[in-house]
Amino acid sequence: MVRFARRSPSTLLVSLSWLLGCAAGTDDSGASGLSIGAISQGSQAGEETGSVTSSGDGGETFAPTTVPPPDDSGSPTTNASSDPMFVCGDGVLDPNEECDGSELDAQTCAGFGFDGGTLECSPECTYDTSMCDAAAVCGDGLLDVDTEECDCGAGQCSAAQLGNVNCMALPSPKGTPYSGGTLSCDPQSCSLNEQGCTYCGDGIRNGNEPCESGDLGGQSCASQGFDAGNLACTAECSFNNMGCKKFVCGDGTCDAGEDSCSCFQDCLDNPNACSPCECGFQGGPTCYCDINCVFNGDCCQGGPCF
Repeated sequence: MVRFARRSPSTLLVSLSWLLGCAAGTDDSGASGLSIGAISQGSQAGEETGSVTSSGDGGETFAPTTVPPPDDSGSPTTNASSDPMFVCGDGVLDPNEECDGSELDAQTCAGFGFDGGTLECSPECTYDTSMCDAAAVCGDGLLDVDTEECDCGAGQCSAAQLGNVNCMALPSPKGTPYSGGTLSCDPQSCSLNEQGCTYCGDGIRNGNEPCESGDLGGQSCASQGFDAGNLACTAECSFNNMGCKKFVCGDGTCDAGEDSCSCFQDCLDNPNACSPCECGFQGGPTCYCDINCVFNGDCCQGGPCF
């Protein structure tokens, strides 16, 4: 007789199937047409399965077992949230950031009401305006290089208030740098005032210019080491001495300043050029060397009386 050790309804089904198999007959070798070695019931974790075994007295028993739940420790995990991850400090401007590193979203200090300076981004990816400059005030004596050329306040300009610029660093209307002068600042607009700067071509001799147009500064050919002539001024405000002349006795020309006593070689036929002193106040209406000139030593050495 077959005895079942059953503990669940599934065991009854297994036993019934086994009995039906036996009723089906055996083959020539005496083996049963249906041999059940292991029966598994259910596909869910925790359901019972079992094995049919032969007992020592020819009977068979069914030993149920329980399938353990699956081990999910090696299974990949998924993020419960599908929202994108934004990271501050990666240099990429994300939707929840005002800025990120050097990425300022095209913003500047001017966009926050400042006159200049450098807009920065904080470690929290928010704008940092601590390096922005307050709006400049013309006339406060503080030079704002972004909007002012100069700012001397109400006093005399210092080099720093003029931006360390002078006249000679600026181009004149002529296109060349100013030759000198005094640079100032317009107190209303805080712009450089070049009215006190000088240059050659302004029609006024000033600064280090030796001359300007017809203003020769009291100079002449004689003061320049010549005997006669006309001194002039070039367009570059320098002396033009091409019209000056140095006398050379013996060149065959009786030049102005030469006479028959100072240069008889060139002025032999010009007795009237002698001065009364040279003629000793003697000789009538024409000036000539007479005996008194020789006695008085008034005639030139090597002159007409020689």
